[in-house]
Amino acid sequence: MIFTDGSTLRDPGATDLNGNRIHPASQCGHLTLDTWNHVTVNLGTNNANKQISRILVGYDHPNSTGGHRGHIDDLTIS
Repeated sequence: MIFTDGSTLRDPGATDLNGNRIHPASQCGHLTLDTWNHVTVNLGTNNANKQISRILVGYDHPNSTGGHRGHIDDLTIS
């Protein structure tokens, strides 16, 4: 997530509910290939009252030959 103040969800080192950093390089080692993975992140108090400008989904290993590919089936912000 990119917020209107220029900060990102990665900035404060956000983690998912399993304790894995939300950064793509950290997530890819914890996802299962060829199945839907559920990732839940608490935005935390550092991001309270911030407005989301855009959502950016990325993969940070451009030279990798791994089998990860991205599809988003459902996105909920509450």
